[in-house]
Amino acid sequence: MSPASSAAIAIAMQFDSISSAAALIGCTAQFAGFTAIRAMSWKQNDLGTNIAQSFLTPKVQVPNIVRNAILVIGPFLASIICTPIATLIFNFQVLYELTGLGLNSFIAPLNILANQEIETFIMYLVVGVFIPAVISVSTYKALQIRGKAYKGDLRMEVD
Repeated sequence: MSPASSAAIAIAMQFDSISSAAALIGCTAQFAGFTAIRAMSWKQNDLGTNIAQSFLTPKVQVPNIVRNAILVIGPFLASIICTPIATLIFNFQVLYELTGLGLNSFIAPLNILANQEIETFIMYLVVGVFIPAVISVSTYKALQIRGKAYKGDLRMEVD
């Protein structure tokens, strides 16, 4: 599912602010997770590919995930851990229009920065971006040690 389709579903269903925040953190964790894993091999992809994955949608990794589905473990684990931290511990809430956008074009981060307290924005960055990046990289390295993930697994071929 892409950020746009997640947002469309949320708007159609008019999610409550906690459900919207949960979906936003989960999607942001995917952006951060795949970006962090790929960052270890930044030189393997060109600038356009790196920008597309980092700021538009991690969906561009689907061909690599199909080849090695185990690559989703880190970002999924990050979403599972970080979503309840944001919503239950920090009572993170957002409008349903931000549901599932992740870091797409910086729409959600800019909205949070403009419309909520700076503490909420910092929490969003720490819980939605930093912690998922650490979880994803750690998981990816553990998979590499076990021979389940390899250098170049996340390289994208653009024709």
